Amino acid sequence: MSHGRTGSGSRWLFLALMAGGALVFAVTFMIVQANPAALDDTVADWVANSRSDILGHWGVAVAAVTRPLVVTVIVVGVGIALMWRGRIRDAVVLVLATLAADGLAVFVKEWTQRPRPEAPIALLTQAEPSFPSGHVLTVTTASFVLALVLWPYLSARARRWSLAAAATFTLIVAVDRLLVGAHWLTDVIAALAASAVLIGMSGLALSWHRGAKHRGDHSETRTTTFIAAGS
Repeated sequence: MSHGRTGSGSRWLFLALMAGGALVFAVTFMIVQANPAALDDTVADWVANSRSDILGHWGVAVAAVTRPLVVTVIVVGVGIALMWRGRIRDAVVLVLATLAADGLAVFVKEWTQRPRPEAPIALLTQAEPSFPSGHVLTVTTASFVLALVLWPYLSARARRWSLAAAATFTLIVAVDRLLVGAHWLTDVIAALAASAVLIGMSGLALSWHRGAKHRGDHSETRTTTFIAAGS
């Protein structure tokens, strides 16, 4: 399949991801604003009654190492490494996507002012609002955008592993936010939906840049061939 068709197909995929994420986020937001879902209480109570002390301690540890600030610092470090290797645009897309995830989470939290679960559901005391989960939004966005950044340089097998790793990180953090009682289920769903929008936007940016670079390389090749043929 030609690069043009492949690029066009991936762009439609990213557009669909953005549209689907925006729709799910909007629906979840309206549900939370109108009347917090009864499912939230059911899930939170079930998790609190089912978790063991060991799982609780594990969840608190995971929560500490996956804080948005920690993830952002790691991403900035990766961005610097990418810039050092001359991949400036990849670094910019990765860092901006992660910062956008952080900023979006803070903005929506302050707008909605949704209370967090309280003890005995919550194992941690956190003052900031609950909706959406900043942990999930930041980790999901950073993980999948990093996979997109690395995509052209990986083998088919490595690509599958990169997506599996991103999905695993996302699942661990999403479950952990419920496990420690830091968020309601709808907070996590909204964070996943918002990150889908950011991942789609990042994918479009990377796809457009790589497509433009590919067209530029072909144009240069044709020009070189024409000059060589005429000499």
